[in-house]
Amino acid sequence: MDDDQRWLVTTLDQLLSKTNNFADRALLEATKAAVLEQSQRLAQAQDELDGRSWSPANW
Repeated sequence: MDDDQRWLVTTLDQLLSKTNNFADRALLEATKAAVLEQSQRLAQAQDELDGRSWSPANW
């Protein structure tokens, strides 16, 4: 997770702790889940690219 994503997750957590409205909480939770999923997929794609570039079969 990069700095921007960490900042966003931290900000979402702060907003979640301040709100009691169900609709707002649902939106914030969904946004946080999407950011975390995107971060995980980006890391996996970078790892896959790294693995493919270092594979002797592809040289």
